[in-house]
Amino acid sequence: MREEQDMLQVKGKYIVDEQGKEIVLIGYNIGNWMMLENFMLGYPGAEHEFRDAFRKHAGEEKYTHFFEKYYEYFLGELDIEFMKELGMNCIRIPMNYRLFESDNQPGQYCEETVERLDHIIEICRRYGMYIILDMHAVQGYQSTAWHCDNNGTPARIYTHQDERRRFYNLWRYLAEHFKGEDTIAGYDLINEPVAAPEEIDMLNQIYREAVAAIREVDPNHIIFIAGNFYNKDFTVLDAPFTENLAYTPHYYLAACTSEPMPYPGEYGGLKYDRALIETQMDAADEYMRTHNVPCWIGEFGVRLNYPGFTKDRLKCFADQLDTICSRRHHYSIWNYKDIGYLSTVTVKEDSLWMEFTKDIRRIKEKYFLDQNFRVNEDWGLSTLLNLKDADTFDDRYGTAKEMVAANIKHALSTVLADIMGRKLAELSKEELGELASSFAFENCSIDQRRVEIIKKYGYPKL
Repeated sequence: MREEQDMLQVKGKYIVDEQGKEIVLIGYNIGNWMMLENFMLGYPGAEHEFRDAFRKHAGEEKYTHFFEKYYEYFLGELDIEFMKELGMNCIRIPMNYRLFESDNQPGQYCEETVERLDHIIEICRRYGMYIILDMHAVQGYQSTAWHCDNNGTPARIYTHQDERRRFYNLWRYLAEHFKGEDTIAGYDLINEPVAAPEEIDMLNQIYREAVAAIREVDPNHIIFIAGNFYNKDFTVLDAPFTENLAYTPHYYLAACTSEPMPYPGEYGGLKYDRALIETQMDAADEYMRTHNVPCWIGEFGVRLNYPGFTKDRLKCFADQLDTICSRRHHYSIWNYKDIGYLSTVTVKEDSLWMEFTKDIRRIKEKYFLDQNFRVNEDWGLSTLLNLKDADTFDDRYGTAKEMVAANIKHALSTVLADIMGRKLAELSKEELGELASSFAFENCSIDQRRVEIIKKYGYPKL
């Protein structure tokens, strides 16, 4: 039975429905669905490198069949029903522009991708769930990071007008299609931009021009604006420049996601505890409080694959979630489903996918290839760079080491992607479909530890 929803709007610091009732959007990111990430799925390299190798060796028919089944299994009605039963009312869908248009045929948009979104909208409508569309990877890249499908090349959207024009046109196309769709809560313009100091004016210009492009065809949907430097720095942004804008910090805590450490505990000269979370949240939401606009914590989460620190990290996650909800901020947890890093719903260790990717994942771990992890000294880069002249790089030593590491990672990941593409080509279409079924809700496991924390701390009091 269809559950009616209202077109949401910004009213001061609140998001309200058409009757003026406050709505707090809470839910999950659906990373790995329309935007793949290497460490969370087990493939090597940037997404387009993995896809290119798959298509090259397996052929278009097998490639298309696998991903059709993958999209079907990864996010379906059982997933939406689970999130609704957990008390959530919204999902954020990270998207890769390459699913909509090819770099070889810019402006020719893929109807199948839009139809896939339409299908999920219909399911979400039945369950009273809102959707925020997030452009996670943009034309020309907004940073050098893997999570915008980049392999370390410079971000061009700030310097190339053609890339910006394509970016605006794609948003205009999507807004034209989804205008009036009340299941869509809004559009998250650009995920985690990293503009250099000399590019800040351009970042602000991009926001104004992208909003203008959307408003040409869609005057009603909320538009979400990110801070610079991975959604952290709002001090460089212009004041809100039009109606119906909301703003979206991302807030990852070292004690939750990156460092094996006790909580409460000290790391890097800071004492990580509830007081620090409150202080850091004050900084994260200062722009929103100053300008009286909604604050949506678009990404945060907890990694539990650090033996010996599970209880500490869960406690940190609970404090973080409680802090967010005590401020009545909107939120989207990273992530809903993956192979066991940041997810509540996890691909099982004995699944076909985990067995198929086991050797690839072992090699990636051996050579530190996932680009979200900084290279450690096991690579011996310090020895390499000091071998000829220890003083050559001076204060740029760290930069040189990271550049060398990035090139090594790229070279090894490219070879591994080719190996994985050849392995996939050996499978029949039926076997590829079975491989994709590893991601079906009924074939995954649910992390009840995260579930219990969400049930206890995850609901803002209105």
